[in-house]
Amino acid sequence: MSDWLHSLPVVWMAAVVFLSTYAAAAMIQWVVTRLATEERAHVMKGVSPGLLPPLGIIFGLLVAFLSERTPP
Repeated sequence: MSDWLHSLPVVWMAAVVFLSTYAAAAMIQWVVTRLATEERAHVMKGVSPGLLPPLGIIFGLLVAFLSERTPP
């Protein structure tokens, strides 16, 4: 299933991971800004800082494990 990603050179693999992460973050940002009305905005401001460290760790592990593969 992900053989095409593993067969890419590291530069292209990094580009694919970066662009897909950027697209997902942009989509989440768009949804949150549309949902954040006046009464929900206060609640949503407290959630964002708590999610950043786990997302950064998951992204770092994904990049590390995808780039440290055994060549065929």
